Amino acid sequence: MEEALRVCPKGCLFLAGHQFCAWHGEPLVPLVDHTVGKFKITEGLPSPATFRALYRACHIHQENLVVNLELIKPPHCYNVEIVENFIESIETLGRIRQPQIPEVLQYAKLPWPHAAILLPPGSPQQGRLEPGIDPDKALEGIASALSSIHKAGLVHRNLKPTNILVDNRMGKSPEERVCLVDWMIATRIDVDQGGIPRNPSPVLAKVGDPQYMAPEQFNGEYGTSSDVYQFGLLAFELLTGENPFSALPPQQATLATWRHLHEHQAPRKLQQADNRLPASLGKVIARCLQKRPDKRYKDGGELLEAIKSHDLPFHKRLFKK
Repeated sequence: MEEALRVCPKGCLFLAGHQFCAWHGEPLVPLVDHTVGKFKITEGLPSPATFRALYRACHIHQENLVVNLELIKPPHCYNVEIVENFIESIETLGRIRQPQIPEVLQYAKLPWPHAAILLPPGSPQQGRLEPGIDPDKALEGIASALSSIHKAGLVHRNLKPTNILVDNRMGKSPEERVCLVDWMIATRIDVDQGGIPRNPSPVLAKVGDPQYMAPEQFNGEYGTSSDVYQFGLLAFELLTGENPFSALPPQQATLATWRHLHEHQAPRKLQQADNRLPASLGKVIARCLQKRPDKRYKDGGELLEAIKSHDLPFHKRLFKK
């Protein structure tokens, strides 16, 4: 596939489509075969994100050690606020050790702001969870990941099905089969001040996928309870294959449409989409989807306790014909 980025001999980074360096006048070349720290870039990967370019890379001394190399796209890679937020967030992420959080093997500002992320083998979710995946344990795993990052002082801000990777290796416990990915717009928070952003960046304030944004995010506000709201949207879709607000295909909905739905329309009840699902879980998701942040679970820790306390496992009847 066509690469997202190109580079000049002196290291200046440009989006694909540019032919010459704007500062040095030298021709630009693809990033493939360039070495970044301990990793050699081998191919470009698809990434529709505004800020992120994604590549596959292998360790220069261990060819079987393959990572996803995430880079900040220009011109954002030259914005000090964006770069500082990214490095601080990745540094925090790298200190967390649990199966639902990917391992950070390398990060740096130079030669370009990047992070080398080791992901488990698997595929991103597309809508409803497939049969064979324990849904109550999958939700517990995602909530556990949120609990850990919130305690560490980090909010994800971009929860959605395609950012949930399902590990296809056998022998893992059900809650360990999910992995939360795409940390490009994650932001540091002040845990002692109620989970509000630390040094919030105006540039990053309203960034996100409008289909999965909390109401306050449209106004540039966010915190741990914004992740909780996104979890409610994510859980509803993983369990039913539907959006709680609209049956309208996402590609037909505008930013204004999603903003109106999130800010003003009441979400459907979980049992309206699938009456086989337990009412107790429906109550948990309904609280996640409250319009006001102070009406939701305050963070991933409270959410995890709620997920664990609902009715007995329901996966055996969820996909029953």
